[in-house]
Amino acid sequence: MRTRLAIHDLSAPQAARAVDVGTAEGIRAPVSRKLPWWIVPHRLMAFLIVPLFCILFMIPEVLSDDATHVRFKLYFDGTAFALGGIFLLTLCAFAWLFFLANDRYGANRRSEPDPAYPFAIAEAAALLTLAAYFLAFRGFIVNPGAALSLFVGADGSFLGHTVAPKIAGVTSLTQLGVVFATLVMTWRFVYGQVVPRRHWVYLIVILAFTVFRSFAWTERLSLIEFAAPIAVIAFGHVIRPSSGLRKVVVVGLPFFGVVAVFVLFGITEYFRSWITFYGKEGGNSFVEFVVRRVLGYYYTSLNNGAGLLRLTQWPDYTFIHTAHWLHQFPLGIGTVLSDSLGRPASDGFLLRYADPEFSNPSGVFTAILDLGVGGALWYAAIWGGLLGYWSVDFARGRGLGVLMFPVTFISLPEIFRFLYLGNSRAFLIVVAMLMIHLVIRGRAVRGRRRV
Repeated sequence: MRTRLAIHDLSAPQAARAVDVGTAEGIRAPVSRKLPWWIVPHRLMAFLIVPLFCILFMIPEVLSDDATHVRFKLYFDGTAFALGGIFLLTLCAFAWLFFLANDRYGANRRSEPDPAYPFAIAEAAALLTLAAYFLAFRGFIVNPGAALSLFVGADGSFLGHTVAPKIAGVTSLTQLGVVFATLVMTWRFVYGQVVPRRHWVYLIVILAFTVFRSFAWTERLSLIEFAAPIAVIAFGHVIRPSSGLRKVVVVGLPFFGVVAVFVLFGITEYFRSWITFYGKEGGNSFVEFVVRRVLGYYYTSLNNGAGLLRLTQWPDYTFIHTAHWLHQFPLGIGTVLSDSLGRPASDGFLLRYADPEFSNPSGVFTAILDLGVGGALWYAAIWGGLLGYWSVDFARGRGLGVLMFPVTFISLPEIFRFLYLGNSRAFLIVVAMLMIHLVIRGRAVRGRRRV
């Protein structure tokens, strides 16, 4: 007999004890647990992303146009706000529907024993990541003084892209660090299995390289996408606050996270532009510079996206935003596809009308640019539905969502800047996770046949 449990019916302690009584004796069944509200996609959208979208829209009215840091015309008007709002609400609604469907009816799915730690796959991912980082940053490794220059602003500029220029293919392999970190965290804290000690050493070294990368290549996103799966797994399966200050911290973490964004932005911008340019100009304090910079960073992304809808012909069906990885596909395939699909409408706009420092086109409007309103709503529905469904699998410790949800969750917080899942940097991560899941599932099927 199988006990049916729904996530929303369980308190954290009950969820931790919830087991599938239909599994074989001696095998720990996947655990159902109640996720923090900000890890559940539809709740994050409803209580944080959509309200922030409304707040950003009101910035020119509340703080004046100058606070937006937009150096060109404001395009983020009522029409753009309505289109963006419909897109976000569609994503939110389908995330909720598929969350409910999997939560209420997915409990009847047959549970599988916990898969063994994929040691060979994790080892390969770690070694490939380390090899790629060593090759990419070999200029800094042989010349430590150049690394110091990144942090002291020597010669008034950064040396990152000069000393360590990005190498096609090699740079992409560094994304396997996200895959490796997710594997280690999942098998240690979701499945409760022992992970080899040297894999923790690999994890620390890869983290160090990732932090350095965020400065050398001015890629804050690389650090965020590495930390996001770790945080999702930690707060979804490890940290279990029952009451008091710890519970307040976990519940309010997204709002503390907003403060953390300002802090992280301030640290990286200090070395990137404050000590080399803006600080020498004077006029504003560093704190004021950071606040205005962050607000401008996100508002300008939305304004760029709204401008694209205002001044270009759409949909252009180039898929440059919704499937950017197609244009970057190796072996010349991406070049052929780019030539056949044509030049995206965003090229001319960003060159002529966007601020060179704030050129993100936002993920709220670019699906409309690629696919039209109807196509964009389908895109939002599929995106939201997958995340909502995977979040339940992740909470229960089963299925594809265990691996996929932690690495795709970041697409929601990044939605104001760009479509993360359509970007080429996410492609290798998502494909790798899908392949790992298929390998593990194949092993399980073969194991059942032998029994």
